[in-house]
Amino acid sequence: MKNYLIGIFIALFCLTACKKDPPKPPAPDAYSNGVLVLNEGLFQQNNSSISWYSKGESKSFQQVFLTENERGLGDTANDFELYEINGKKYIIVAVDVSSQLEIIEAATLKSVAQIPVFDGTEAREPREIVVVGQVACVANFDGSVAIVDLVNNQITAYWEAGLNPDGIAHYGNDLFVVNSGGLNSPDYDSTLSVFDLETQSFKGNITTAINCSQVQITEEGQLYLLSRGNYSDVDPSLQRLDVTKEAIEVEQVFDLPISSFEIHNNWLYYHNTDLKAICRINLDGEDMPEAGAFIDVSEFETFYGIQIDPLTGDIYCFDARGYVNSAIVKCYSKEGNFKYEFTAALNPAKLIFLP
Repeated sequence: MKNYLIGIFIALFCLTACKKDPPKPPAPDAYSNGVLVLNEGLFQQNNSSISWYSKGESKSFQQVFLTENERGLGDTANDFELYEINGKKYIIVAVDVSSQLEIIEAATLKSVAQIPVFDGTEAREPREIVVVGQVACVANFDGSVAIVDLVNNQITAYWEAGLNPDGIAHYGNDLFVVNSGGLNSPDYDSTLSVFDLETQSFKGNITTAINCSQVQITEEGQLYLLSRGNYSDVDPSLQRLDVTKEAIEVEQVFDLPISSFEIHNNWLYYHNTDLKAICRINLDGEDMPEAGAFIDVSEFETFYGIQIDPLTGDIYCFDARGYVNSAIVKCYSKEGNFKYEFTAALNPAKLIFLP
């Protein structure tokens, strides 16, 4: 019996000693001429990641942040933004559940700083980012906005907004924070909080439809805002506000079955959940939706988002494939013709296009 136990011990020791770390995923030679994909991962699974698609190689690489930094990104990354400081490009990432901001070199994906976003021991949950010059404004789900000095990678202030901010944008000196009230169902929030970036002061709230999220503003100061409704008897809609006016209010409402949208060259492209298609609105015209589908996405298992390359006009659509499988990102030309597709990781949230 004693020899038997010794034999088991030796076998286990050999297995442990011989066990090797899993190989790192391969990384590209350079992060240029391609697309970075921020993948949310699964809630509370600590598996957010970044994928890279090389246009030159027509090849995708997974887990490139992990490969470059020998650690994961964190739990539920929602947004990232490209910016430049002193001639060098960086990326700031909002990692919601981990309540961290990650600062990364764009050329190498090496992390240069991690900025915790907490109120004492309570996570503030950073969700969305807008970069204005050398400052990042971060909408946090706890109702605050973090002001981040991107030169020193430090949070310099917190501003109080409304319930559960879920979108952020700026026009001139004005910062607009979208208050969803998503955790306060059925009593959702229905406001935009407005701040003056120059004086760092609160200007007031604008009344909107309930449970708003995504926001974009055109160069002419037309703000478009997505309301998700209440998932019951209030349907989603798209609202338009003119933020160049002194008294800002909702001026037009499109009652559309819409889940997400993107604006490019005065066209607004949106996902029509009824048609299972990308449709569009010409913002130079009568602000009325075109009839019919522009891009058919009915074969997508789980439509998860749309984004447009600002340089080429190519349209990228995300298929999350049931939320638990590797996603597919499909690229279409500005004319709506399919070009190519590539694999990403779980639940792609945002793209950054690197020349």
